[in-house]
Amino acid sequence: REVAILKKLSNHRNINKLVEVLDDGKEDNLYMIFDLCEYGAVMHISPTTPAQPFSEERARIYFRDVVLGLEYLHYKKIIHRDIKPENLLLKEPSRTDLDPSLSPTSPTFNRPSDTTPKVVQIADFGISNMFDDSDDDDPICKEKNASPMFSPPEAVEAHTKELKGKPLDIWSLGVTLFCFVHGRCPFSDLNIIDLYYKIAHDEIPISDKLSLELQNLLYMMLQKEPEKRITLQEIKVHPWVTKMGEWPMMSTEENCVFEEVTEEEVENAFKPAVMFVTKVDLLRYCVNAIARI
Repeated sequence: REVAILKKLSNHRNINKLVEVLDDGKEDNLYMIFDLCEYGAVMHISPTTPAQPFSEERARIYFRDVVLGLEYLHYKKIIHRDIKPENLLLKEPSRTDLDPSLSPTSPTFNRPSDTTPKVVQIADFGISNMFDDSDDDDPICKEKNASPMFSPPEAVEAHTKELKGKPLDIWSLGVTLFCFVHGRCPFSDLNIIDLYYKIAHDEIPISDKLSLELQNLLYMMLQKEPEKRITLQEIKVHPWVTKMGEWPMMSTEENCVFEEVTEEEVENAFKPAVMFVTKVDLLRYCVNAIARI
C-alpha cells in the first residue's frame, strides 16, 4: 500500500515521479525506478567548501517549488525528514509544470537573467515517515537519523525522545533556503559532537547582505524551539515568498488534490522484475542490431 501511495504522490509536479517498482523474487530485492531529472541536484553542499550562492530571485523560485511539494507531502500524512539541496532535483519544465503564478506570460513575472526556471522536485523518501489518517494533524517521529547538518536542535539533544514531524521538516527547509543564498549550511563541523553543539546552542549566522524580508523568514524558520517555528501556511504568505504580494502562492485547495488509492492500484504496486529485464534485453538487442546496419 505504501508503494501505491508513493506512486500516487508522483502526480504532483514537485514530487519526483516513481515510475515503477520491480520485485525480484529470486534475489529478494525491490528496484524502484524514478523519473529522470536531467539537471541533477539543485546544489551540492560540503562541510568544507562553499558552493556558489543563488540570487534571491532564483532562490525564491526554487524555494516556492519545494514549499508546494512539501505541503502536498504533509497533506498526504508524510514527513520527509531529509529535505536538503541534494534531495531536490531539477528538470526541464513542461508546459503544465511551471507554477501558474510564475508563468512567463504573467505581467508580474521577472525571469532571472541568467537562466530559464527549472522545476524542482523533492526526491529520496528513504527515511520518510508515513502516518495513518487516524494520527494527529502534527504527527510524531521517533527516529532521529537524518543528515546531520540539516537536523534540528530537538533531534540532536540526547534527552529528546519524540520529534514533531512538521517542525522537523520546516527546520531542514530553512537550512536548505539558507544554503541557497549562502552556499553553505548555517552550522558545519567535521566533528559530529561539535556540530550538534553548534546546532543546539549557537546563533544563526544570517548574512546582513540579504533583504530584510529574507532575513526575517530565515530567522522564523530556524527557531531553536519547534513550537516557535513558522508553519508552512505562514511561509506561503510571507512577504519574501510572495514578493510583497506580487506573486501569491497557489492555494492549498489547488495544490493538494485528494486522490484515493484503489485496491487495484495496491495489487498492481509491484511488477515482476523478469518482465522489465526481458524488455530491456529486447531493446538492447534492437539497438545493437540497428547499429550494425
